[in-house]
Amino acid sequence: MNRNNNHIAQPVVPKGWNYIPFGEVFEFIQSKALSRDELTTEITSQIVYNIHYGDIHATYESEILDFEKESRIPKIKNISNDNSDFEFIKEGDLIIADASEDYEGVGSCIEVKNLNRRKATGGLHTFVARDNNGFTIPGFRPYIFKHPFIGNELKKLATGSKVFGISKTNLSTLLVLIPEKNVQHEIVKSSTLFNIAIKKQKLLIEIKQDMKNALMQQLLNGIKRFPKYKGRWNFVHLRDVANIRRGASPRPINNKDFFAEKGRGWIRIEDVTASEIYLSKTKQYLSELGASKSVEVNPGDFIMSICGTIGVPRIIAIPACVHDGFVVISKFEKRLDKYFLYHYINHIAEELIHSGQPGIQRNLNTTIVGEIEVPDISLEEQRQIASLFNSCEKEIVNLKLILKDLIEQKKAIIQQILSNQIKVKK
Repeated sequence: MNRNNNHIAQPVVPKGWNYIPFGEVFEFIQSKALSRDELTTEITSQIVYNIHYGDIHATYESEILDFEKESRIPKIKNISNDNSDFEFIKEGDLIIADASEDYEGVGSCIEVKNLNRRKATGGLHTFVARDNNGFTIPGFRPYIFKHPFIGNELKKLATGSKVFGISKTNLSTLLVLIPEKNVQHEIVKSSTLFNIAIKKQKLLIEIKQDMKNALMQQLLNGIKRFPKYKGRWNFVHLRDVANIRRGASPRPINNKDFFAEKGRGWIRIEDVTASEIYLSKTKQYLSELGASKSVEVNPGDFIMSICGTIGVPRIIAIPACVHDGFVVISKFEKRLDKYFLYHYINHIAEELIHSGQPGIQRNLNTTIVGEIEVPDISLEEQRQIASLFNSCEKEIVNLKLILKDLIEQKKAIIQQILSNQIKVKK
């Protein structure tokens, strides 16, 4: 996203709405900044919860942090009786992450619900904002930055290169649009209905994934076989049935001549985790010069991650290149079906992680990958097994697409209400 994007129209302020500085709506409450090492999930003698900014970004799935439903809220290991350096949060407080590793995460926030006498504080890299003036209703506060113009203005306040941060001073002066209470109620109602649908969809995905995993335990361990196949599986080393080549990176990696607007995709782990079976797009592209210093892959080729995030296989769907965090596995078609190999590597991914070389980041090398034992069974049986899992995978992908659509619909409708494009009856 262009950080200097100014084309979003400034909001029209409907009658009865307020367009005022954030600092006139909320006052800031002092957080207690603690590192992960100072927090615990264990039971402590004096329980004081601490909301870490990392959990706002990655753990909590809803904009409402419901203490009656969320079990993943860390607690302070050792809390003293001197609480003068912070203030306990209250029901309805808004907790804002003041730092983000990616630009889209700037302004991520949650609202506290169902504290019910529990003690909690804002944590590391958070601002706690409290509406003592009654401008907003419970449940609406997390959507304060969701108006496209307001969100864009907030991002302009973010500073930094690798980590983007916002300050209380800058946030206090940010003009925010506060709708009439009936509009706020409509936003809360809409978001609640969408959240129910989203939760049900996630449950369907979880159930389907559990069913697939149970089948994997049976079929990919050779415990259960299709009727026409008998006996125990034999295994062979991957190096005996396939070629294994490690990727390569053009060096120095910051040389702009290696990159281009179009060309061969430059596969990063974020591209892999954003895809399913097939990898069909990348965020970056290599020039011809950059590609000449890497390892090319083409549609139909098979890759696996070996560094950091280990054991993630993908089938390539575009002309691309891989760096040394991947291996290319090829020339195995006479002994292995590529879809069977895909599902089998997913099945043993946990084992691969533990077999990696120790260090700051565990990683594999071509020798370790070559020692992977794969079933030595007929291609016919492999294809039957793969076909079953492909069907399961297709259902899961379709369920995820529905989930993604629900999330996008929720975002669009809330933005339309905030932009007064959807009129709310009084």
